[in-house]
Amino acid sequence: MILKYAVCAFALSFSLSSSTYAAIWPSNGHEYRVIAGQNITWTNARTAAKSLGPGWDLASIGSAEENTFVKSLLNSGLSERSHFWIGATDEASEGTWVWVDGTTWSFTDWWAGAPDDPGGEDRLAYDLRNGSWAWNDAPDDMSQQYPDYAKGYVAELSSVAPPSVAPASSPVPTLSVWGMIILSSLLALGTTFILRRQRS
Repeated sequence: MILKYAVCAFALSFSLSSSTYAAIWPSNGHEYRVIAGQNITWTNARTAAKSLGPGWDLASIGSAEENTFVKSLLNSGLSERSHFWIGATDEASEGTWVWVDGTTWSFTDWWAGAPDDPGGEDRLAYDLRNGSWAWNDAPDDMSQQYPDYAKGYVAELSSVAPPSVAPASSPVPTLSVWGMIILSSLLALGTTFILRRQRS
């Protein structure tokens, strides 16, 4: 029975480690999560980000430094034109981009020629080209026009993380780390249980 739970914990750890990465940016204390979601829409990505808890939303990028930090969390080894949603839109007024959390629109990192809005591209995403990430405007349901471009989203916790979460300069333990801790604990318990049975 213990071995069964240990295997489950290991499987959980493996599956989560490939889908989520979290880190805290020391400059603002915010937590950022890169979350996989193949062909997810911007609208559904925002709903998922907000469901992480109070203070969570799609990431807003207010400076070159924050942009560099968030891009460092993205995997540049993905397929060409992979996109990860972030929290801006010009849906209310074409050409006037706003961050969903009210962050001042003062910094941009558009690819050359973007935004170009060829048919309702009112949402913002990081777009991978030649191993580098920059911004691109895209339609909410990108997969309808560009199958497999949407790979997930970047979520941000805007409130300052408590010191007990992790040191500001270290990656936040993700659920995959907790899975490994649970696995180690279960294996230790199982070993103790077996040794006691052998002695009796």
